[in-house]
Amino acid sequence: MSWFILLLAGVCEAGWVLGLKQSDSLSKTPYVALAVISMVLSLYLFTLALRDIAIGHAYIIWVGVGVISISVLNSCFFSEPILKQHYVFYGLILAGVVGLKFL
Repeated sequence: MSWFILLLAGVCEAGWVLGLKQSDSLSKTPYVALAVISMVLSLYLFTLALRDIAIGHAYIIWVGVGVISISVLNSCFFSEPILKQHYVFYGLILAGVVGLKFL
């Protein structure tokens, strides 16, 4: 269960980054609220996952999942392209996450 919670925490990372991007220098309150809620939720879920997962592994996975989530959401909502080469490196990140899970 801790691994699932950690993955959710990584996805929540994308929420605060996108919220800040859309907040227009913190002038649009709904996006600022999204960013703050996502930050708090991400950190809360991260701390829950730390009960069963070593902090070094948890942090790497949290950041890696956040990076992939942000990239995918940027592609979906802001038409930022994902190049074929990006998929290779996303795959490497995912391979690292899976590898850490099974060690």
